[in-house]
Amino acid sequence: MQAIRTLAFAAAALCATPTLAERALVSDSGVVYAESAGHSASRLTTGNETIYLTEACTAEIPGRGQGMWSWTDRGTTVIVGSYSVQFSDNVPLLSLYRCVG
Repeated sequence: MQAIRTLAFAAAALCATPTLAERALVSDSGVVYAESAGHSASRLTTGNETIYLTEACTAEIPGRGQGMWSWTDRGTTVIVGSYSVQFSDNVPLLSLYRCVG
């Protein structure tokens, strides 16, 4: 009976946790990022950099500051200050059309 309760608790915990999707993306400069996306945000990570993208079209790169991201006809552009990253693919794995630039 204890095993059934433990299994039921584990199943409930999995259902309560946001599902994350992951994929690899390559920036136009050739840097490979791993993307982890939840329901309202996306995180792009590489060896020495993490980019956080939100459903409000904002971007943050720790150590560089905050900025914005948008979808364009050429893919996705992330701009934080004078620093930018371009992806040919659509990032993030969020269903947001308000971030079209």
